[in-house]
Amino acid sequence: MKTFLLLSLSFATLISTAHAETRLACWNMYAKKNSKPVLTAEIQDNNVLTNLRFDFQGDDFFSGYFTNETKDAGSQWPGQQQTTLSSLENPNSAQTPSEITTNRSPYKGNNEYDFDLGTYSFQSPYMNRKGSYSVRLILPTNLSSDFLQTYRIRTASERSNAVLVIPPPYSSDQGGDSFLRMFCVSK
Repeated sequence: MKTFLLLSLSFATLISTAHAETRLACWNMYAKKNSKPVLTAEIQDNNVLTNLRFDFQGDDFFSGYFTNETKDAGSQWPGQQQTTLSSLENPNSAQTPSEITTNRSPYKGNNEYDFDLGTYSFQSPYMNRKGSYSVRLILPTNLSSDFLQTYRIRTASERSNAVLVIPPPYSSDQGGDSFLRMFCVSK
């Protein structure tokens, strides 16, 4: 009898996990109809993201992050050059979330994925600077298809259920972070 009970429970577990969502796709909330997703990923263990891919070329949001520019360093350094390089790359490793617990965050209770999305460098006669674009991807803790259909990350009237928080491109004069609001579905 115990063997039958264990087999029944194992079979029930297999059936329930067979319906778990394994793919995630997110669109820019302001994208035109029939556009490609700006983010795709595979879901493992209900919330670990693998094979995370951004469509950098397909969305105008990312255009400022690609710079390969060399120009004259200015009148104080005649004949010398300054070079700005900036690019974004998809992460290679699996991304494990941490739950946002701080009361100061508007995204409290959601999952946060922290990773580097690219690098920048600036070289000139007066400065050498290198760094990375450390981003935060905010997704709900439940990535099931039914939940994502109705969930809104900030307000019920907003269509967004995910946010990518990214520092501004190095070459811009922007002072704060950029926010890519997305609508995600899973299957």
